[in-house]
Amino acid sequence: GTTGTTGTAVDGTVMVFCARRHGGLVVMKQIIAWRGQAFQLQEMFGIQELHSAADDSSTRACVICLTAPKNTAVLPCRHFCCCYDCARSLRFSGAGRKRCPLCRSQVTDILRLDMEPAEANEALPESSQLADGAQALPSSASRRLALELRATLQRAAALRAEHQLELSLAEEGDLRLWRMLLYTEGFGSSTLGHELRRWEVDAVELELWICQSFPHAPPAVRVMRPRFAPGSFWVHEHGALCMEVLTQSGWSPALSLAQLGLQIKDLLVSGTGHLTNAGSMADPGLAARQARQRAMQVAQRLEQVHADW
Repeated sequence: GTTGTTGTAVDGTVMVFCARRHGGLVVMKQIIAWRGQAFQLQEMFGIQELHSAADDSSTRACVICLTAPKNTAVLPCRHFCCCYDCARSLRFSGAGRKRCPLCRSQVTDILRLDMEPAEANEALPESSQLADGAQALPSSASRRLALELRATLQRAAALRAEHQLELSLAEEGDLRLWRMLLYTEGFGSSTLGHELRRWEVDAVELELWICQSFPHAPPAVRVMRPRFAPGSFWVHEHGALCMEVLTQSGWSPALSLAQLGLQIKDLLVSGTGHLTNAGSMADPGLAARQARQRAMQVAQRLEQVHADW
């Protein structure tokens, strides 16, 4: 911020304040003169990566859309981690979503630094409506999900071997609906692990439904099977999950679907309760769309109850 006038100092003049620590000098503050005023220089966290990883497109990409290059910092935390479009969406989104995707601090402003020409994103086919009448995902969400799918396919063997997790599209070609399996061996000697083995269940099956505002809002996640007793292991009626990471205040746009799965797995391990059978969480005879809507309604009520998250 402005610290005062600079008198006759030439624009760009830098004054450095140092302190002697552990036998050496440590820079404590830097002041730069510009147009007759003095400004304190502030570090942008993450901007160094643009120079240290010039050939690594994944490091240079926005942590939200994963496609456009980083050119914007969120304030006041000064994390240089987004493209301008994603940062602007973050800044002007609902109150619960205005959080830095890295440190989760409140975002009050953004700062754009155009250091290189923006790269054109690869065009993806769009349609105003899907076959089942649902609205098509925005192109930004589709691009992000296409990259997630590619990364998931590349890491499929590692996810299965290291984390006992499997992630795939529920229906080929539909980026909105995903299927996740959390295998029983990954729950170890936890209470849930004992329950899964008692009912001879190979894996906990989850459904991830991508909303229109993804990745700025979390996907809707529900347990498909086995059947949990209501409230057991944070699982409620119709498979709804009571977890902060699935709320507006707890979600981070930088979180990948695979990373989300690992967080859900850790929370399931920390819970207590029991299973009622190895069957489905949905009511018998209920269509998938209706079961999903009921799970969403339960999740919304749970989020309202825990408004202090």
